[in-house]
Amino acid sequence: MGCLESQPIVQWVRKKVGDQVNFIRLDIQSPVTREIMKKYRITLNSAYLIFDGQGKEVWRSYAIPLNGRKVVRILQELVKEAGS
Repeated sequence: MGCLESQPIVQWVRKKVGDQVNFIRLDIQSPVTREIMKKYRITLNSAYLIFDGQGKEVWRSYAIPLNGRKVVRILQELVKEAGS
């Protein structure tokens, strides 16, 4: 249910920064996704993670609704750092 509630916010974030970052949505029914969830110790279905350009996790949230403005700021800062 949480991912449905946050979908409009995720779409808004995508419009703001989508051409500069990659968004990946995982299907929790997939065996591959379950392995990824194990690897990153994701315990809830509605998890939002941000990784930097080197693959290091820099932010995580299980919050519903997702704080879109905060996510945009984090992503813009990462893009800025990567361009430096």
